[in-house]
Amino acid sequence: MTLPRAGWIGQSIEVTSRTIRPGDVLHMGGQAFQVLNLIELPAQGKALRFTTGEVLNMHFKTRLTVVRTARRW
Repeated sequence: MTLPRAGWIGQSIEVTSRTIRPGDVLHMGGQAFQVLNLIELPAQGKALRFTTGEVLNMHFKTRLTVVRTARRW
């Protein structure tokens, strides 16, 4: 996972399969996983591919808390 550079801040937010974005960081089992890209699945689900190579299938009703970085102006 790449760490945010100076000038970037993170905010914890709740996301669904509709609102998750590449770059979001999900913490599971004491490890951080950064979303590399998203693949559309049937019935509004998404497959999240992380920078580490793992894949997580997300059901359309699933809600996750992620850290989203935003550039400070």
